[in-house]
Amino acid sequence: MPPHGGFDPERLLAAEAARRQHLPPESLLPDFLYRRDETLIDYGCGAGFFTIPAARYLTGGRVWALDRDPRMVAATTERARREGLPNVAGLVADGDVPALPPADAVLMANVFHDLDDPDAVLRRLHPLLQPHGRLYLVEWLPVPTEMGPPLAIRIGPEALAARLEAAGFEVRRLFRDPYPFYRVLAGPV
Repeated sequence: MPPHGGFDPERLLAAEAARRQHLPPESLLPDFLYRRDETLIDYGCGAGFFTIPAARYLTGGRVWALDRDPRMVAATTERARREGLPNVAGLVADGDVPALPPADAVLMANVFHDLDDPDAVLRRLHPLLQPHGRLYLVEWLPVPTEMGPPLAIRIGPEALAARLEAAGFEVRRLFRDPYPFYRVLAGPV
């Protein structure tokens, strides 16, 4: 998750319409959420870009919104409250993964490249997934773009797949879109 003070929730909310043009959350949810009663952990929830659409989608499920920045968790849970989404719970998790009930899916959208110790996070997430669970990552392609993180901290699909496998995950599918992103669907071995 980005370092404390790394992002401003208001700035993220203001940029959300533009972000949706490149990465529409609603169209990606069926890639990793298979039933409406599942439990999702949105690790690095930010201001709720994926959390809120996922909570709408999971009408009989639950979404745990985790972020190291308490402002992000507050922004996300306030959005959920305003939209009448009682299935969102927020947790501040500063580089650690709190003990939660096993989840059907974990989402890490544009988070992996910002983690201090991404391999340790993957190892901690592994036992939080049900045996049939899914880990879904969205990352920036390691190519120059006008927006996004510095090129030096981006990780390519093959390197990410190798790190997932080293942490006990099996890559089930690689999506090479929408540009300038790619997505990886993995599960516990």
